[in-house]
Amino acid sequence: MSTSEVSSAHYLDLDVSFSTNSDSRAHGLYSRIYLSDNRSIDSSNYNRIKENLSSSQTTTEYYLSLSSIAHSTGGTFQQEPQVSPYPPVRRTVSTDAPKPRQSGKRPYIIGLIILLLLILISIVAALISIFLSEKETPTVSQTALEATSVSFVTDKPTVVSTDQSTTPTNTKDTTSPVESLGVPTIFNDTGFHRDCKEILTNGSTSDGVYTIYPYLPNTTAVTVYCDMTTDGGGWTTFQHRRDGSVDFYLLWDSYRNGFGDAQGEYWLGNEHLHQLTSLGASDFYVRLQKFTGGWTYAKYNEISVADEAGKYRLKVKFNSYQGNAGDCFQSHLTVNTPGYVFSTPDEDNDLASGNCALTHRGAWWYNQCSLANLNGYYKNSNCEKDRDCNFWYYLANNYGGVKTSYMMVRRV
Repeated sequence: MSTSEVSSAHYLDLDVSFSTNSDSRAHGLYSRIYLSDNRSIDSSNYNRIKENLSSSQTTTEYYLSLSSIAHSTGGTFQQEPQVSPYPPVRRTVSTDAPKPRQSGKRPYIIGLIILLLLILISIVAALISIFLSEKETPTVSQTALEATSVSFVTDKPTVVSTDQSTTPTNTKDTTSPVESLGVPTIFNDTGFHRDCKEILTNGSTSDGVYTIYPYLPNTTAVTVYCDMTTDGGGWTTFQHRRDGSVDFYLLWDSYRNGFGDAQGEYWLGNEHLHQLTSLGASDFYVRLQKFTGGWTYAKYNEISVADEAGKYRLKVKFNSYQGNAGDCFQSHLTVNTPGYVFSTPDEDNDLASGNCALTHRGAWWYNQCSLANLNGYYKNSNCEKDRDCNFWYYLANNYGGVKTSYMMVRRV
C-alpha cells in the first residue's frame, strides 16, 4: 500500500490500485475522506475490490479499510489496512493439469481378433468356392454323353446318332421288342400335344422323351417317354423300370404326383394317368423282359383310371387280353370285378384281410392281392416266399422279378 500526499483541504479523494502476479489489475473505488485540522479521523468505509484470475477461472474478493488518516502540517497522511471483518478465503490453485486417460491394450486386442476372423472367413469362402467349382464342372464323359443324347429342335424332331457299340438298332415289334439302352433322346418344341399319339400323328416317329400337355387348354406340361415303334407307336409310358435305380416302395402322395425321371425309371403319377385315360377310349400295353432274355407283352382294351376320390380305380375291358406274357391283370383271383382300386403302404384299399401293398412291398391295383406287382422290389430272384419282387406271375409261372417293364396307354 502506498502513501498519498494531500493538501490541507478538508476533503481528500483517494485512489487505491495494485497489481497481482497474474497481471490482473484491480481498481479501488474513490473514497472521499473528511479531514479537519489537528485531528485524526478513522474511516469505516471499505473498498471492495474484486480480482479476476483468468488462470483459475475463480473470483477472489479483497477487503480494504482506511483508518488512522492523520492531518499533519506537511499535508501527509498514512493509510493502514485493517483486518477484514469477513473470514479469509483460501485460494488454492492447482498447477497440476489433469492427466490424459491412458489408452489401454483393449483396442489392439479387439482389432487383432477382427483380423483373425476375417482371415478365417476368407479361407472358408475359398474352400467353398473350390468345392462348388469342382462339383459343377462335368467330366469329359458326361459332357460327351449329353452332347450325343440330347437334341433341341424347333420344328420336327430328328434322330440323334449314338454310339452303336452300346446302343443297338431301335427296332421293335409286338412279340420280340429290342430294348433301347442308354439315355433316351429328348425332343423339345414339338408343339402343344395332349399325348404321344398326337405327337406321332404330327410326324414324330422316334422313341424318346417328349413334353405333352394333357390338360389343354390348361398348359400344364408333363414330361413322358414316348414309344413310337411298338405296335404302331404313339404309346405314352406311365411306368418304366430297368435297373432298380429308383425306389418304388413309396406312399400315396408320391404315387399320386409321380416320381423318378422319364429318361430312366419313373412313375408318371396317378393324376396324370387319370387325365390321359379321360381323353378318350384307350388301350393298355405292358412290355416285359426277363432276366434270362426275351421280350413278352400283354395288351388290354378300354382302360380307364378314376380320380383320387375314386381311389384311382382301374378298369379294362373284360376278355380283351392279347399277348404272350399271360393274363395277370384281368385275373386278380376274381373274374369280372368292377375294377381294382389303388393301394399303397399307407392306404389300404384292397379286399384282402391285410394290406397287400405291405405284403408285396409295392403299390398296385390289388383285389385280394394279385398275380402281378411290377412296383415291388427290383430283384433278380424268385420271391416265392415273400412275393415282394416286381413280378408278373405268368411270365415264368413263378414270383420271380422282371428285368425291364413298360406300362403304357394310347388313345384309339
